[in-house]
Amino acid sequence: MPDSAVFSLQESLVHFLEATLTQDQGHINRLHWHIAARLVIEGGFRPSDIVPHPPLRVETVQKRGKIKHSLIYDESVARAGEQTILGGLKTKNVDVVVCLALK
Repeated sequence: MPDSAVFSLQESLVHFLEATLTQDQGHINRLHWHIAARLVIEGGFRPSDIVPHPPLRVETVQKRGKIKHSLIYDESVARAGEQTILGGLKTKNVDVVVCLALK
């Protein structure tokens, strides 16, 4: 995980545009972290369903019959990574993935 896994879009794009090396994908990792965090904050996805796992967790509290969900910043839950997607007869490592189990 980078120094901080939540980056502004501007910070992510500056790092991307100023990159001199592209082989290690370090130039795009900050953008992946930014997108993963935005999927949670704006998209409503649970952090546990996203790879890379942003430094966010959901805390659920039930009080007087009402359930309240809070989004908590927690660097200890952040995990880097990619997910392999199988589609037809081809696989591809995808940088940012949301995995949802259908019930």
